[in-house]
Amino acid sequence: MTAKSEGYLRGELCGSNAFASARGLALLASVMANGGEKHGLRLMGRDTWNRMHGGRTLRRDVWQMEPAVSPTEFSRGGVAFFR
Repeated sequence: MTAKSEGYLRGELCGSNAFASARGLALLASVMANGGEKHGLRLMGRDTWNRMHGGRTLRRDVWQMEPAVSPTEFSRGGVAFFR
């Protein structure tokens, strides 16, 4: 199976599957860094962006059991905030 085969392109692994170029991912990151819209490209409205980035909670990842590892802060939409 190759990255361009039908089986690969139809597969879904939430959280780990992406078929994109570096340029496409950079555009997505740029749009998200600018509140969901940039250069007329709107991915989401400002209210949705604010809701996605709000409601932060401080949690330890499952693999972070040592006291020296600092916990990670996640938003309601799953965005990680690093300190």
